[in-house]
Amino acid sequence: GIGMGTPIVPAGYKLVVEGHIGAREVVVVKPGDPWPDYVFKSDYSRKSLEELKEFITDNHHLPGMPSAAEVDSKGGLELGRLQIKHLEKTEEAYLYILELKEEIEQLREEIRLIKQEVNSLKKP
Repeated sequence: GIGMGTPIVPAGYKLVVEGHIGAREVVVVKPGDPWPDYVFKSDYSRKSLEELKEFITDNHHLPGMPSAAEVDSKGGLELGRLQIKHLEKTEEAYLYILELKEEIEQLREEIRLIKQEVNSLKKP
């Protein structure tokens, strides 16, 4: 392997750079890692908001994302896989937002019906 700014090149690395890297574009592709469109399929299973809150409280990170300890123990993380996980979590967040929007709309309708009922009871 090649070391730039460092004579140390760990086994398995083709290039190690000590310092900043500038580039116009970086393409990170790892065959076999599926793009997270699976999040939008009807059979995709995700935690309820209550389960998600409990997981975050207990583990201090999102499910499926590496913890700080994992990143430290591995000496870093794989950028391509992290990008895929970020997209997965973003898509899950949109599903949670849509779920909450639907719940808000249902509550608004219930409030409207209750107000109608109250107003009809006020009339003599």
